[in-house]
Amino acid sequence: MNPFLCAAVAAVAIKAGCEITLLAFARRRALDLQAGPVPEEAAAAFPVDADFRKAMAYSAEKARDAIVVEIVATLVTLGLLAGGAAALRGVFGDLKSVWAEALATVGFFAIVGLADIPGEVWSTFRTEAKFGFNKTTPGLWAGDKLKGLALGAILGTALLAPCAWFLGAFPQTWWLYAWAAFAVFQILAAGWLAVILLPLFNKLTPLGNGPLRERLLGLAERAGFAAASVQVMDGSKRSAHANAFFAGFGRMRRIVLFDTLIAQLSPTELEAVLAHEIGHWKRGHIFKMMAGGVLGSLPVFALAGVVSRRPDITADFGFAQGGFASVVILLALVLPAFLYWLAPLTNGLSRKHEYEADRYAAELTGGPVALAGALRKLYAANSGNPLPHPAYALFLHSHPSLPERERALGR
Repeated sequence: MNPFLCAAVAAVAIKAGCEITLLAFARRRALDLQAGPVPEEAAAAFPVDADFRKAMAYSAEKARDAIVVEIVATLVTLGLLAGGAAALRGVFGDLKSVWAEALATVGFFAIVGLADIPGEVWSTFRTEAKFGFNKTTPGLWAGDKLKGLALGAILGTALLAPCAWFLGAFPQTWWLYAWAAFAVFQILAAGWLAVILLPLFNKLTPLGNGPLRERLLGLAERAGFAAASVQVMDGSKRSAHANAFFAGFGRMRRIVLFDTLIAQLSPTELEAVLAHEIGHWKRGHIFKMMAGGVLGSLPVFALAGVVSRRPDITADFGFAQGGFASVVILLALVLPAFLYWLAPLTNGLSRKHEYEADRYAAELTGGPVALAGALRKLYAANSGNPLPHPAYALFLHSHPSLPERERALGR
């Protein structure tokens, strides 16, 4: 076995071992909490004992499902590295144009994505349904998948074809132009595309005139957050889980609330949740994370440039032909195992941002009571685990736990 393949296989196996171990810790923790008395730190969110037990059972089953998914994904990746990727790449034949390179890359990942479907079906129609969260139908789920596949093919091809052209036109510096194209695409996707694509999957309706709309728009005005409208999204047709976010830039910016969120929280608590989301904008978190993602991707594109000039590397993985598609497929299979170890850093930064947004919300709404009440209700309604395993949370949680957030708020 050549050294490149050995290193890739070892990295994938080690990453999977760590992930499975952390998930096993998380599952064991949830089962232990389910079997014991309700801890004092969780009692405020779960005053009903049965609700706490349900949340812990849900957490344990989600961790078990994730373990199975990780095992399957690891086996698929190892199989692809051992020759499967080259075989699938060969299905597309001799790629003689940039469009063929782009379509072959998109087609490869569409085919590989089929391996994820059993896990998604099980999670949606078994685990989520068992705990009363799934509201989607098989037809709606399949329609979402097909629309997502079509959009992925269109947008992926539109991004990858220019990058493939850059490789042919500028063999030494193509990766720099490709990185610039990726940066532009990411900005568009985070802003304008989010507004354009959302209605393809969900129905968005303006929040009706009344005290709640006036309260939320008044809050946005006090914060200096210009929003075109407050929209309600029909999230309940897919799931009982709730969320809130804002999409778009400038005049197209809109506040989006799940209908489930409106049903679960009082107007004061909804105001606090919106204040938290505005806090991410006021503190610059959105742009910091976007800039971090763009700048962080630069070394990845530079590595792609190195690999594109070393056909012996792709050949070591069985790719008879080099070219753009082979480089992208190889790096997409190998790099996640190495980038995985940055998760504690990126998630730690995300948790820091959540604390800052919480503080901003408390300041904007006159205290932490409403936000703390909203968080407690959301944990109970969504069967969240307020006391996750510390190692798993430290490594992989993007949000602090409920007790950590309440302590930071002074509750």
